[in-house]
Amino acid sequence: MPTVVANSSCLPEVSGGVLRYFDPSSEEDIAATVQRVLEDSDLQKELVKQGLKRASEFSWRRCAQETMTVLTGMKGTKAAMATGEVKSGLQEEIVSGQ
Repeated sequence: MPTVVANSSCLPEVSGGVLRYFDPSSEEDIAATVQRVLEDSDLQKELVKQGLKRASEFSWRRCAQETMTVLTGMKGTKAAMATGEVKSGLQEEIVSGQ
């Protein structure tokens, strides 16, 4: 489905540039962006094509793998801080789990 979103927050980053964006503080821009997508069937098809391609880049398997990579790295950092190999202003909090 062709999608329009505000050009703020994390939406442009997450969408990878395959959506149509509007200025959320401008009623005119919101209306013009929605109207353009509703009236342009070629644009709709292109947005669907790009959106499906972008969506294929996300999966639960990839999410789990990337989460494990981060958590494994954190475990190593926590162990290094506990042994004094790594120093940080947050060392006490991280080692104690707070």
